[in-house]
Amino acid sequence: MLIAVDPGSFKSAYVLLDDSEQLVDAGILPNESLVEQLQIVAPAELVIEMIESYGMAVGSEIFVTCRWTGRFQQAFHAPNSVAFLGRKAVKLNLCGSARAKDANIRQAIIDRYGGPAAIRKGGPLYKVSSHIWAALAVGLTYLDQQKVGKL
Repeated sequence: MLIAVDPGSFKSAYVLLDDSEQLVDAGILPNESLVEQLQIVAPAELVIEMIESYGMAVGSEIFVTCRWTGRFQQAFHAPNSVAFLGRKAVKLNLCGSARAKDANIRQAIIDRYGGPAAIRKGGPLYKVSSHIWAALAVGLTYLDQQKVGKL
């Protein structure tokens, strides 16, 4: 099982993927609740989207998010085995371009899960929304990189 997290300054999105890339659970939780869940989760792997610098000034929310990222890692049962992936790696993996936008990433995921039917009621991506797409993208990229031996 893999837990993938898209961290935020107050709330964070997570997905739980099985070994066949099926979405087992997903949601958005207050960061305090996610820390609690990571402390009690059954043995799994954890990957967190890493904040990357693009040379622009950032606000205090970015630094708060960085601190939460460290708290998530610390709360996990195996903190030294937590993986981090940047957004650029996700874009390159799913879309083949570092210039991809969120809409391109979302479409690549939908295509990977079978096209438009995947987001309809009963489909594997039904009710995936908001930052859950980013968490799912991080998880899929991690699994892809494991398959080719990059991690």
